[in-house]
Amino acid sequence: MILPYYSDLHLHLDGSVELFTLQKICEYTGQKLPENLSEEDLYVADDCKDLNQYLDKFDFVNQYLQTEAGLAVATQHLLMRLGAIGVKYAEIRFAPQKHTEQNLTQEGAVAAVLEACRSLKELSEEETGLLPDVRFILCMMRSDYSIPGNKDKNLETLSVARYYMAQENPLVVGVDLAGAEALFPTEQFEQEFQIARDFGIPFTIHAGEAAGPDSIECALDFGAKRIGHGIAAIQSERLMERLAREKIVLEMCPSSNLQTKAIPDMQHFPIREFMKRGIICTINSDNMTVSHTDVKNELYRCIKLGLKEDEINTLIKNGINYPLS
Repeated sequence: MILPYYSDLHLHLDGSVELFTLQKICEYTGQKLPENLSEEDLYVADDCKDLNQYLDKFDFVNQYLQTEAGLAVATQHLLMRLGAIGVKYAEIRFAPQKHTEQNLTQEGAVAAVLEACRSLKELSEEETGLLPDVRFILCMMRSDYSIPGNKDKNLETLSVARYYMAQENPLVVGVDLAGAEALFPTEQFEQEFQIARDFGIPFTIHAGEAAGPDSIECALDFGAKRIGHGIAAIQSERLMERLAREKIVLEMCPSSNLQTKAIPDMQHFPIREFMKRGIICTINSDNMTVSHTDVKNELYRCIKLGLKEDEINTLIKNGINYPLS
């Protein structure tokens, strides 16, 4: 029997905001949504060309996540959505620098998300349903460092992560590097991850999604213990051996890989090959709204590829057993 619960280690807050959530946010903030906006308008287009075009979908939603109220509603709705589908453990990630266009600081943005999580947990189970155990990962962004201030934003994210990780029973568990991988190579961010190591901040890195095996190798050299996506590892025997040997966890996301053209079709999704080689894999949703999916659907995609019950259960257990810490 396939386990009756799930995990989701790679889940973006701003990519998982439903239309109903935006409507509720506007009730609190007084903002207006475009007339005739539909749920489908929030999904990535079928003819998406690459990761860069996929990322454009986040700009619209983020304009509604610039206040404490907006972030709180988005966080609480996502937690309830995860609970409704049986997610037992999730790590939700977001870039606090993306929520400072009005009056919030990065620290304030994180505080709003964490307080929303705690306050929802304090409600009775009859009101909230069975909520998942959740932690948060703060994303630094791949960006053009020739533009003044961009690097400072990432350094501030590291400082904020360090602050919140020092709290009692912290909900922040680490940092990530997200964004346009092909435009801003992983190697450009060596200093940030040196600082993360110095601070004792665990980290995962989006790598091997829109760039090749070298991007993953670089992330591993920096000290990443988990890799977001990692699809390009299939191109390198040596890299696959290293992933298995060093027990690196891959956060794999089938639907978004297909949508961003990281793979041409699901037959090229390398989950079985990775597992056969002893690589620790997890299956995740990435962006529940943008990719119009959830982790149950992503696991079903793996079943359709021929994975057996025990293999599916291994993927689920890996998500529980390999938190970022």
